[in-house]
Amino acid sequence: MALDEWVDVGTIKALSKHTSAALVAVLGFALVGLAISFGLKDGVLKQALEIVDGAILVGLFVVLGYKVINLTARGSGHGLLVA
Repeated sequence: MALDEWVDVGTIKALSKHTSAALVAVLGFALVGLAISFGLKDGVLKQALEIVDGAILVGLFVVLGYKVINLTARGSGHGLLVA
């Protein structure tokens, strides 16, 4: 029995590639948020940039989470969320 009979190797490769890209994106936005909080004085601009940064992070989590679920469903053969 080969490993590819038990596990879809293509799906695991795609998930690992997707996970590393998502990690880089999230860390990048976290570092931008950290730079904003330390670099700017308290004010309207700082609050606005922190809100936009937080909204983008939440959006990233939603989109990337949907992509992982969709990729997993497609790789399993069920295609539950495939549009």
